[in-house]
Amino acid sequence: MTLKEQLFQKLETLLPEEQEAVIQFVDFLQFRRNLQKPQEISLRPLKSLKGLWANLPIDITEEEITEARHQMWDFSTDIEL
Repeated sequence: MTLKEQLFQKLETLLPEEQEAVIQFVDFLQFRRNLQKPQEISLRPLKSLKGLWANLPIDITEEEITEARHQMWDFSTDIEL
């Protein structure tokens, strides 16, 4: 007797609510297996945001970005734990 045949034979002896519990358990096992699979990582090159901003009236300099970073990190040191 194959494994599938044994499984079906045992399923037939269960009450309907027990069969539903088996279905839910199988769903859980499939979900857990999918979590354990390494996810496919897209290695497509990232698109530059510069192209997204090309038609907008935004002109941000490297100095402004650096200043904003410094302000952000300076602010984070003021937080008391």
